[in-house]
Amino acid sequence: MSTKTKSKQVHVVPSDNGWKVVRPKASRATGIYNNKNEAEKRAQGLAQKEGSSVVTHRKDGRITSVKSYGKKK
Repeated sequence: MSTKTKSKQVHVVPSDNGWKVVRPKASRATGIYNNKNEAEKRAQGLAQKEGSSVVTHRKDGRITSVKSYGKKK
């Protein structure tokens, strides 16, 4: 995976307040959601818009899935 592709990834990770949507090297979360499903939907929308991928983590931080999306036209 290239560095360019990796920087476009959108991660769904657990937080103290629910689930966060974050990007690598970002200083702040894109959003914080009450449940994992809401966070995944938001991350999917961002990934589809940019033609990137969503990396979803479990509560222990381990990766559970990586889904790639082509850029919407």
